[in-house]
Amino acid sequence: NERNQILVQNILSPDFQSVYETLEFTESVITFSINHDHLIVITTKQCYIYHIESVTTPQIIPLKAGTVVYVILQTPSFFILVNNLSGLHVIGYEGRTVCQFKSASMAPKLLNTQTICATNDSLAVVDVVNPKCVHFYDPYTSRSLSDSVQHSSNIEEIALNVAITSNIRKIAFIDSNKALFITKVHSPSIFKLKTVSYS
Repeated sequence: NERNQILVQNILSPDFQSVYETLEFTESVITFSINHDHLIVITTKQCYIYHIESVTTPQIIPLKAGTVVYVILQTPSFFILVNNLSGLHVIGYEGRTVCQFKSASMAPKLLNTQTICATNDSLAVVDVVNPKCVHFYDPYTSRSLSDSVQHSSNIEEIALNVAITSNIRKIAFIDSNKALFITKVHSPSIFKLKTVSYS
């Protein structure tokens, strides 16, 4: 059954079209994500964590019945399952839970890859009740990191930079007027970069 399989190919290999690995699952594959040398696969019952150098021996995490995963976010150190039961579930690549948290300002089913993003030390989420606001959290403790960013228009898309140290962490965002802004996470001072045009 093709819905129970994922085909893995190393496109950097000269013979990648003829050499590949087929991953077989007992349930249907719902979604997957590959980043930072790891492949995360969600089936109807389980979460599989593969290192891309060894796709034959995954870590497996059972999912509670009724779990719906809306977004998979990956950082170099952990990944996050945005889901209907545990809200934001932060998991290390070895399969252990790092943190779980819920908030009225982050209804999981209303979040997507444009309204939530993460780095090794920061999690940014657009407030679903007040989309003019972005909140910042420590992904290891779920505590607020700093004052929220307050903007004059609805924020439609966000992205954190991948700075080595958290004290120079910045966030860029696009608002409903298609204007691009940037600010520091720990001392917000919003600066407009340009107006974005889509062709």
